[in-house]
Amino acid sequence: MTRMPRRNPTPRAFTLIDVLVVMAVLSIVLFAVIPAFSRDDRTRLVAAANLFTADLQNARMLTVQDPGDPVRVVVSPAGAGWYLARHSDPDTPMTLPSGVGGDWRIVFGEGPASNLWSVRLAPGGVDPDTIVAGALPFVRFDAFGRLAPAVDVRFELSTENDALVVRIRAETGDAYIE
Repeated sequence: MTRMPRRNPTPRAFTLIDVLVVMAVLSIVLFAVIPAFSRDDRTRLVAAANLFTADLQNARMLTVQDPGDPVRVVVSPAGAGWYLARHSDPDTPMTLPSGVGGDWRIVFGEGPASNLWSVRLAPGGVDPDTIVAGALPFVRFDAFGRLAPAVDVRFELSTENDALVVRIRAETGDAYIE
C-alpha cells in the first residue's frame, strides 16, 4: 500500500496587507459617516435664524391685525432666547393660540428649541451676557408692518465658533438672514 504524502495546510491568518486594507476602508467610512450624526454650529444657527425670522413675521402679522396694541419681539436675559409680548404688557409672553397651549416663548435648549442649546441672540454689536432683565432689547412693528422706529435692525445669533446675522428692513419690516 502506498502512502499519500501529507500536505501542510495553508495558514489561515490575515496578512499585514489585509489588515491595512481593512483599516483604510473603515477610516474612509468613518470620515464619511461621523459628520452626518453630529450637529454642527452652523446647522444650529440656521435653525435658530429660521425660527427667529418666523416669529418676527408672526409679530408683524399680529400687529397689523391689532395695531392698537402692537406686538414686540423681546430678547431674553443673557440672549437665551426671545418671546412675543404685547406693547401694553411687555414683560409677559403672549399666550399661543387656543389648541396649541403655552406661551409664545423660545428658550434655547428647551422645548421646540431643545437642539439649539449653544445658540445666543443679541442685537448687533451687543454682548449677550450684558442683556439683563431690567433692560431687555426688543423689536416692534407699526400698523403697516414696518419697524417702529423706522431704523434697520440687525440681530446676531451666535455660538462659540460661529455667528449668523438676521436683518430687519425698517421700511418694509421684512426679516432676512444674511
